[in-house]
Amino acid sequence: MFTKIRKRLRKFFSRNNNNAPSSLTFDDPTVWYQLTYVNLSNCSGITTLPKELGASPHLEKLVLSNNGFGASVEFKWHWLQQTAIQNNLRFLDLSKNSLTELPACIGKLSALTELIVCHNSLRFLPRDLGTLPHLEKLVLSNNGFGASHEFEWHWLQQTAIQNNLRFLDLSKNSLMIVLPACIGKLSALTELIVCHNSLRYLPQSIGNLRNLQVLRSSNNKLFYLPGSMMNMQLETLDVSTNDFLTLDGTLIFKELTLRILAAKVVLKNRSTYRKERDNIPPELFKQFEYLETETNYCLYCKRPCLDSYITEFMRLNPLCIANTTILDTEENEILSFQCYFCSPDCREKSRILNIWLE
Repeated sequence: MFTKIRKRLRKFFSRNNNNAPSSLTFDDPTVWYQLTYVNLSNCSGITTLPKELGASPHLEKLVLSNNGFGASVEFKWHWLQQTAIQNNLRFLDLSKNSLTELPACIGKLSALTELIVCHNSLRFLPRDLGTLPHLEKLVLSNNGFGASHEFEWHWLQQTAIQNNLRFLDLSKNSLMIVLPACIGKLSALTELIVCHNSLRYLPQSIGNLRNLQVLRSSNNKLFYLPGSMMNMQLETLDVSTNDFLTLDGTLIFKELTLRILAAKVVLKNRSTYRKERDNIPPELFKQFEYLETETNYCLYCKRPCLDSYITEFMRLNPLCIANTTILDTEENEILSFQCYFCSPDCREKSRILNIWLE
């Protein structure tokens, strides 16, 4: 039976067939129900897919790359709204389709573990993408993320994606200045790729990625690396083709507010909280959330640096934090790290313990 299905698929869509029909149908619609893997890539004439495709109870892998779906105003996502595909699909490739947005129903694919949407024109992602309970690999390279000042990272702030995502590729986008601090919440992440953007900094929260093994941030405009990375042990660190600077330490003081003082107590004691359970006022809850991701922590004692603190740019051999490093030349063997200390005492203790390389 599967041999017959493959033959009929070849008949309807041969690779590079620009004269493919606008829809795919079978005389016997039950054919769809027997499929576990469908590859309809390079079928540029297709403008719709049948609902029967989404009703297949065994379909786990679907490849629809290079079809130009986003260029067709007639293309519909009805097939993706079917219960069967939402409960069973594990792999979805929508790359090279000129997509400017993803349908909200993509957040219903409860079994999805791998999503590839590279080489499109995406500038936004639906919030519900971050609620997928099993998503482990997300490829977003070659899109337009960061090109719009209205770009938001709500999808990255959802609990499910923070607990399960292992691979994230944001290379070749339009990311400017710095990554969002909430990226440090991806507790299961093992590989992060942000090459070929215009990043000047990496957030201090990146040091919270305890499972991270590979970090690729080449071809950006990085001035220095966050001091929080000095506690990491990576397999591979690629920071080639950046603009690293030699910087000196400075002492910075920050004024306190009552909200910051309250949030400091929560952070210092590592308290857990929920707005609904603890009846926390919305403004104070927002301050908690902000400080939890944006706060810098002392390199020595790990306490939050919220009032006065010292930030010092130190020089370190990256081999201290990665087994394999990719740099421009041997002259760049020593890189700049921005370190935070909550007090002069912690700074001195760090020097004594030789936490960094002078």
